[in-house]
Amino acid sequence: MEAVAEDLNFNYVNKLFKLPDYKTHSEPAHNLEDDQLQNFIDVIDDNIGDLYVKNRGPDWKDDKEEEMTEPGLIFVWFTDDNDELVGYLSFKICIDDDDIFVVYLFEIHLTENFQGKKIGQQLIDQFHEFAKLLHNSSHNLYKNVTATALTVFSENERALNWYKKLNYELTGGSPVDRKLRNGKIVKPEYYLMRRSL
Repeated sequence: MEAVAEDLNFNYVNKLFKLPDYKTHSEPAHNLEDDQLQNFIDVIDDNIGDLYVKNRGPDWKDDKEEEMTEPGLIFVWFTDDNDELVGYLSFKICIDDDDIFVVYLFEIHLTENFQGKKIGQQLIDQFHEFAKLLHNSSHNLYKNVTATALTVFSENERALNWYKKLNYELTGGSPVDRKLRNGKIVKPEYYLMRRSL
């Protein structure tokens, strides 16, 4: 998976991900410096750390660090002229729970100073274009990509509604809401979602 990440980063990622006025950086997870990784985790903490504490407990950052160094994962991040982090996304190609070959979006976050400027939309649009680029390539492995996929906390309604507007739907293997006899809806911790190319 590390060799795949290196190839994707060198031959595909660098050609596609760009934001006007910002510098683009990308690396497979296995090449990231520890302080860079911690910086990314801090952004998650700032944005949705409360949901992680509620659902995963106070030591969630340890599990997140392990997840963020998973073989095959690629990080793309953007900085301004002062080297301040604007935002980042991370993803890898894999087979999802429904046995569909996807580009799985692990993280997409903007730092507080850069939220509300439509940058997130640009990033997710480029992510979708990246998946299409792989699907349309002549590469024996990458051309099997047929969708993008992600996981979202059920309580993160803002993100959930955004993904729905982007045509993401629950996968066949996703946890689902349960309706109790008294009519109360019990939501799972998270949903698995997928969007066809």
